[in-house]
Amino acid sequence: MRIPKLKKIQTKVLPLEQNFAKTYVDDNGVCRLGQTVLEHALTSGLVARELWQWWPDALQKKWFPDGLDFLVSEHDVGKMTPAFQEKLRRATSDYFPNSIPELATADPSLEKRWGGHSGASLLTVTALTHDARVPLILGLHHGRRPKTGMFRAADDVLGGKAWQEQRELLTQKLKAFFSAEFPVVKSDLQAKVLAGFTTVADWIGSNDALLQGKVCDAAAARRAVMSAGFYRPRVKQKLNFADIFGFTPNDAQKALAVKCSGPGVYILETVMGAGKTEAALYAAYRLLAQGQATGLYFALPTQTTSNAVYTRVNSFLDKILEDDDAAKRALLVHGKADLVMQEMGEEAAPGGGWFAPRKRSILAPFGVGTIDQALMSVMGVKHSSVRTLGLLGKVVILDEVHSYDMYTGTIVDALVKELRELGCTVIVLSATLTQQRRGMLADQPSPAEAYPLLTAVDQKGQLVEIPIEAPSAKKVELSYASDDSIVLKQVIERAKGGQQVLWIENTVNEAQKLHERLSEALSGTTVELGIIHSRFTVADREVNEHRWIDVLGKKSTTRAQRGRVLVGTQVLEQSLDIDADFLVTRLCPTDMLLQRMGRLWRHAVTERPDGARCEACVICPDENLMKKDPKKAFGASAHVYASYVLCRTLESLAGRASITLPTDIRQIMEDTYRERPESGVLSDLLNELEEGSGSTVGRRALRQLAQLTLTDAFGTIDDNDESNLATRYCQMPTVDVLLLRRILNRDGKTEIEFLSGKKLDLPDGTGLSYSQKVSTALILMKNCVRTPIYLAPTADEQRSLSWLAPYLFVAAHDGMRIRVGLVDDDGSVYHMDGTPALPNRRVFYDKSGYRCLNPDE
Repeated sequence: MRIPKLKKIQTKVLPLEQNFAKTYVDDNGVCRLGQTVLEHALTSGLVARELWQWWPDALQKKWFPDGLDFLVSEHDVGKMTPAFQEKLRRATSDYFPNSIPELATADPSLEKRWGGHSGASLLTVTALTHDARVPLILGLHHGRRPKTGMFRAADDVLGGKAWQEQRELLTQKLKAFFSAEFPVVKSDLQAKVLAGFTTVADWIGSNDALLQGKVCDAAAARRAVMSAGFYRPRVKQKLNFADIFGFTPNDAQKALAVKCSGPGVYILETVMGAGKTEAALYAAYRLLAQGQATGLYFALPTQTTSNAVYTRVNSFLDKILEDDDAAKRALLVHGKADLVMQEMGEEAAPGGGWFAPRKRSILAPFGVGTIDQALMSVMGVKHSSVRTLGLLGKVVILDEVHSYDMYTGTIVDALVKELRELGCTVIVLSATLTQQRRGMLADQPSPAEAYPLLTAVDQKGQLVEIPIEAPSAKKVELSYASDDSIVLKQVIERAKGGQQVLWIENTVNEAQKLHERLSEALSGTTVELGIIHSRFTVADREVNEHRWIDVLGKKSTTRAQRGRVLVGTQVLEQSLDIDADFLVTRLCPTDMLLQRMGRLWRHAVTERPDGARCEACVICPDENLMKKDPKKAFGASAHVYASYVLCRTLESLAGRASITLPTDIRQIMEDTYRERPESGVLSDLLNELEEGSGSTVGRRALRQLAQLTLTDAFGTIDDNDESNLATRYCQMPTVDVLLLRRILNRDGKTEIEFLSGKKLDLPDGTGLSYSQKVSTALILMKNCVRTPIYLAPTADEQRSLSWLAPYLFVAAHDGMRIRVGLVDDDGSVYHMDGTPALPNRRVFYDKSGYRCLNPDE
């Protein structure tokens, strides 16, 4: 088939000073032309000069070559094409299409054929340098590798030879201004770092304060970099462990502080509640104080667990940062408003895909967030290079590593390997690693059987295993039950007697049903009932977590006032400082089970009610049903955990009347996970675990799928920032739902009412300051809940959410687009048009969270 010939376009050339790069909206809401390509190039290059100074000299020398400021300045040279210049002018308020002679035949729709202006930048610089990495760095500045097809820089559709010569003229002017040539890029990983650097410099150089100005000097560039949150921390010297945390270190904390003396991988295994977080933070402090780290990223399994760590890390930062440091407030962990108040343009502004705090925290000097943002630095998603830059030179703490499956674990291994190459210090924390998993993280065999244990791998790959003296033992008495109604009666009696009871289910649905049963049973009593899981709005979840940490945490002053029952899911296993008198847990894999036991009798100083003992009840399947059909016996849990692993867990518990922590941890873990030949039903379940069955994906396929998501420095497998290339393998994707009481549109304005009764006006975004947009966006974010997509209202058309677009990211892809749900007085959730959220099921949001009932319920 013949390729259709593109129409030859007019090649009259716009003068350099009439090639624009940006538009802006003035105070009257009028869109006007902003900086020229030359002005924006100079601005971004000067920003780059200020930005790279944030990193220590050693990292600058290794990763940031001479000529980087010039390279960054060249990123938008591809905007000097007839198609782009016409497109930009059509976006302004008073332009008639093709009314400029030089653009008389320009067609903006052609841009997509060569990947837009970033593709034109790639093609332009390809013609000017022999280094294949340099043009690719520039082409990636919008986060993806542009598809340039077979085009060349001097092709007619890009303006022909005359426009290419104009782009070369710009290049020569920039070379002269920065006294530089294109840099020498020595590796793909360095190219990835530089691509991320170019993107961030472009974002900073595109903020509102700079766009309207025609001239940017070094001082303005410096202010812009600082406004974006890039400060070099001033760390107090010679602090000991007690100075920071107020108590003396235990053996594990001492061991990590001594051994963690520079970049490498450090794996700390010790029992739950032994202070692993403090151990990692103190090791990080020592490296920061010695100038061996640029900052800290604390990565946790879920947003719920990371929320609980914000306060602890901020307290740590408050102790280690100099009191007279003007930037001290800005350096505290950016969990909420602080982060997004820092100004960046482009996709990091309100309404952009990178505005959310969970993403931007990876760029901040100190960040706490989910591991997902770190994992995406090694995946083929949009802006993976920005995440790589954000981690460069930092101490990266990976907490609760045991909780990841084969899919996520494979990506974690790739992340750890890249972090080592970047010169990061990686501290891995877990109470329940197997020897095999530890070896994978260390990238070599790690045979030690001691527990607790510190495993260290330096930059040269040398491995050292250091046994640590175990803390005092805790004996957990075990009981087992298959009928949870009997357990429910026992729980009620214990709570009435003043005990604090924790009941952990394996799914949100099961936790919600249990909460309803307990609510009825406890009606009229003084027992307080609560529920914690992931399907609450951000605002409700924060209130919920703070409440229960206050009453069940180490510093509680109200614990003894009455008995309580807290129902939850896996989020209660991880990082929450909750201390229960009695634990009920649905059977789950051994490592999760041990983690749950870590919430039991957690603090020795806690006063217990009379008659309370350190006990846990494990709800197990019926024995007869187990023999016939294990998967059916496990019920909903079989959709969360592999039936084979649950069977092995049951086997490891057989005959156990108690578990002693930490003495039994290594043995029970290896009993559960050590590979062995199987026969009969277990052989079938093992085969299903490895190979999959029906809708279940096996571990072999999960490993392969994970490897397919990994990419080299220049690959972008999917254009979406958070695409189908998920960091967790989930057969049912999730989506954000903004929950509102009502929406009112009148006089061109939108007024919304939240579930709390508070109202908010949403202007169309024109004429609003950055801080006004931020404040509105934060309020909206707090009223979102993340839910499986099958429970969410169907996606509205993108244009019908235009009232949200100035504040929240409204994705083009239906599956990723935010949903809006209207909640009536009885908690029922509806579409914006008033129809039920789901056609055949009732959706509610109430004290149990976001939930769905079948028609007969």
